[in-house]
Amino acid sequence: HTGLVERDEVGATRLLAAEPEDPPRLDAILASGKGDIGSGRPEELPPAPGEPPAPAGLGSWLGKSFLGAVNWLASKAPGGAPQPTWIDKVRDWSAEKLQKFAADLKSARDRELNRLMHLLENDPDQGLKFALPIGSGPSTRGLAPPGAVLGPRNIDFSLGRLGGGKSADPWDLPWKTQQELIKRYRDLALRELRLGRHRRAAYIFAELLGDFRAAADALVEGRHFREAAVLFRDRLKQPLLAAQALEKGGLVTEAIPLFEAEGRWETAGDLYARLERPEEAALSWRRAAEHHREKGDLLGAGKMLEGKLAAPDEALALYTQTWPWSHQAGPCLGAHFDLLGRLGRHDDAARLVARLVRDTPAPSRLPVLARALADATAAYPDRRVRDRAADAARVVAGRRLASAEPLEAQDLL
Repeated sequence: HTGLVERDEVGATRLLAAEPEDPPRLDAILASGKGDIGSGRPEELPPAPGEPPAPAGLGSWLGKSFLGAVNWLASKAPGGAPQPTWIDKVRDWSAEKLQKFAADLKSARDRELNRLMHLLENDPDQGLKFALPIGSGPSTRGLAPPGAVLGPRNIDFSLGRLGGGKSADPWDLPWKTQQELIKRYRDLALRELRLGRHRRAAYIFAELLGDFRAAADALVEGRHFREAAVLFRDRLKQPLLAAQALEKGGLVTEAIPLFEAEGRWETAGDLYARLERPEEAALSWRRAAEHHREKGDLLGAGKMLEGKLAAPDEALALYTQTWPWSHQAGPCLGAHFDLLGRLGRHDDAARLVARLVRDTPAPSRLPVLARALADATAAYPDRRVRDRAADAARVVAGRRLASAEPLEAQDLL
């Protein structure tokens, strides 16, 4: 790692941040876990109580492939003969064998699922090693030879296994069985979270259930922030959540580019300030203020100018521009008075009151102005300005009372 340090006037150094010299790339993380599946010694699920005997002569994938090829060739042979030919007999024979193979395969898989259910119920730690994924987990490529045995798996979460690219052997499960497995897997994932085994919980969510959001949340809870960020960014396509995970883990330099890419300039500026990089912080906050302005949020832009950027005069000029037609005219008037009061510019506040009364706005704007002046009457720190605002509020309200509806008149009064 390399450290970001600064030196003070006497030459002492202070650590500001630690960054990896060669940050890990996603492809490298994925490659590191390629050999995890089935890396343990071969094992089998123990028989369940009362289990029926295994079907004899299940056959091999080679035999099944051969039968399928024979059946396909027989179906292509010309027909129309008045009596069954040897082609018809071959086709019937291969079809019968294929049906027998399918029935035996289903029986063997049902037996294996029954073993899995029993083990998950009685020894969940061992059962998880043989659990059958049923969610849309890692992407697959092509079909693997059909099997009837659930082999052992590595139950520690690994980003590498989510890269996919391997052939799959899908098991056609009844809906009821799927729902029962889903419930058991989720119960076991919650159990792992309670036990503080967050990586196991993430494995169940991601690889067995295909629930990448729950997996990422489990990793965040277990303080595995970088792996959670990869899930948020690349699997869930939610880079903002990825940035927040990195920030929560103190991986500030990795989080900043993601926040910037999402237009979260204020947060990026705050993180630059944490790293004591004031110029980059100010640039980000300036972009945040412009972003507020572009959206029509002049109040937000003003708050950014007066707060983070310490540019009160710019904020005051912006608040002035909002009156009288901005949809934020009232809140901006309140912010204008509040900022003048905090700056101690009471003469400017008195002049603002006089200008607002003198430059009579349209009748529809009078209630907004009266409310802003009334608020200044209650909250402004200088007594002279409060008195002037009170007089102005009565004048402005009086102009509107004659034409106001009853509810509006009551509010003005």
